[in-house]
Amino acid sequence: MGVVEFPRGSGAWHARVKYQGKQYWRRAANKTHARALYHEMKTLIRKGEFPPKREQRSALFADLLADYREAKRREGRAVMASDIGYTRLLQRFGGRRAAEITADDVDRWRRDLAETMAPATVNLHLSACCGRFFAKAFERDGLQPQPCPRSTRLKPTISLCAT
Repeated sequence: MGVVEFPRGSGAWHARVKYQGKQYWRRAANKTHARALYHEMKTLIRKGEFPPKREQRSALFADLLADYREAKRREGRAVMASDIGYTRLLQRFGGRRAAEITADDVDRWRRDLAETMAPATVNLHLSACCGRFFAKAFERDGLQPQPCPRSTRLKPTISLCAT
């Protein structure tokens, strides 16, 4: 262990330590920097601060949605009978990480849906799909939801009861 030029003759220097049966490498700019990194890593081991905890990356929205649908199917409780709500969610948020989706994004989606759909349909998509999905995701991962403004529900424009 220690300071290593790898591959030999390449000028690429690394600091290498072995801790609890695992080998840890850190790339250095030069040999002097590699020595400093090596001593820094050894000091962190003595302090009990090594290896540093990796930041857990948030899951993709599409993966969380698939897990949610599967859990609801196993419970025998379908949130929406058809796939249209899930399809719309995937179209809007499918390629993004769940942590990147903000209340403003959901509100923009609500406004876009309101342009082409009835208010009751928009409310169904927001509450049945989006709201319950995020609540289940937080519960599953043991996370505390961050405080953010809730999306307001739309009021129906036409009375459904004939008088």
